[in-house]
Amino acid sequence: MAREVKNKIVVFVIAALIVVVVVLFIFNRPKDDLEALKADYTIHIEDTASITKIIISDKTPKSVTLVRTKNGWETESGNPVRLDAIQTLLETLNRVRLKNFVPETARDNVLRRMASAGKEVKVYAGNKLIRHFYVGTETMDEMGTYMMLKDGKNPYAMFIPGFNGFLSTRFFANEALWLRKTIWAFDNLDISKVEYKDFDTPENSFTLTIDNGYQLTNATGQPLKADSIKAAVFLAGFRTVEYEGVILPEDPIYKRQDSLKASIPAFELTAWKRDGSWKKLTTYHIKANEDAVEFYTNLGKYDPDRLHAFISNDKGQELFVLVQYYGLAPVLVTVHDLKKR
Repeated sequence: MAREVKNKIVVFVIAALIVVVVVLFIFNRPKDDLEALKADYTIHIEDTASITKIIISDKTPKSVTLVRTKNGWETESGNPVRLDAIQTLLETLNRVRLKNFVPETARDNVLRRMASAGKEVKVYAGNKLIRHFYVGTETMDEMGTYMMLKDGKNPYAMFIPGFNGFLSTRFFANEALWLRKTIWAFDNLDISKVEYKDFDTPENSFTLTIDNGYQLTNATGQPLKADSIKAAVFLAGFRTVEYEGVILPEDPIYKRQDSLKASIPAFELTAWKRDGSWKKLTTYHIKANEDAVEFYTNLGKYDPDRLHAFISNDKGQELFVLVQYYGLAPVLVTVHDLKKR
């Protein structure tokens, strides 16, 4: 028993000496070495309000440029950015900290994975590049993410204190996923004309022109008296209606865009602004599942909830998306809904 106690004391003393040696080694390192080490893993940015541009690139290769403008954050092509996504990214840049050093035995493997699947991030304040780093894969426990500065000596496991998870998914380079889901985002007071073409039921089609009042015409061009209150409510919907999600290359329907466009649409809805710019939503039916219940249409062979759609504009841009009848409800009206009774 006495020997066991003695052995435990010896082990404790040795462990204590090791801790003391490590602490003395760290605190007796030259100050310049400590500052250089800290600079090698300092990725966070204290003043995110100074950030004016962020560029994220991946190995697919895809790249997105996010720009702070007087109207808020936009992509380089001028499309508004999702507020939740940019706020999360800025928070990440502000709060990311060192979690662990990477063991020497794992360093080469981490670097290989970063080279094959990593993302490159450039952050600017004005014209000055203030951070240039790489985001790798998650750590084994999925509680950290490997990152490395462009001219850094080593990769490091980084994390956000208080957040349990990895950070790589916050740095995505697909521009389509950054876009705000609002389809038109038009101020209703700035809309000059709306045209609705219903290919399933053509008699529901109409054109509404706004110029010193509302001028409504039906599918044959016959003028009708518009209900001004219903017309105003209808136009207000162009501020906020959203699509459900972007259709990505990995989605099976993505490769069938040409055949989809060659078919007859369900309907088209185009809105023009007073400056002549426009956006058009062109929708296509989705074949219903065998057990689908008929809710929104009387066309039982089609999905009653969703449609495939293309959002196009006067700049030649196009986005392939999924939309819901429910989400489009504020702007999905017929000539019969708008005419004065």
